[in-house]
Amino acid sequence: ATSYAVLIAKQDYSHITIFSSSADDAGKAKEEEYAEKLCQICHIHDVEYTKKVVESKSVEDAIVEEASDHDLVVFGAAGEWSLKKYAFGSMQDRLAKRIKKPILMVRKIRQKPKKDTKEESDIESDLNEPESGSEE
Repeated sequence: ATSYAVLIAKQDYSHITIFSSSADDAGKAKEEEYAEKLCQICHIHDVEYTKKVVESKSVEDAIVEEASDHDLVVFGAAGEWSLKKYAFGSMQDRLAKRIKKPILMVRKIRQKPKKDTKEESDIESDLNEPESGSEE
């Protein structure tokens, strides 16, 4: 989702707010770490950004409140979208109903590797192993 936000921000010379919320200190520390990675993406692409990580009893309410101050809300899907019960995840679906601003939801589709191709980890291990018949 961040890459789409960056593309839009670059085109429109916009500012990105990287916002995250957690219900407790342990979760907040994890969200801080993830938000910092997103900040690096913005920095690499020379897009202005602000990072906000807050502690809130209701993550959903915090996001809705923050969204009211922005022109566009961009967020990614949770892993639970694969249940087919949700388009993007239970919280994302509820947020889409509650946020009164334009929303761009992004879902990453990962293709399964073909059976006749090697996975990246297989290729990496092949590079580290000497070829048969070669001397060390």
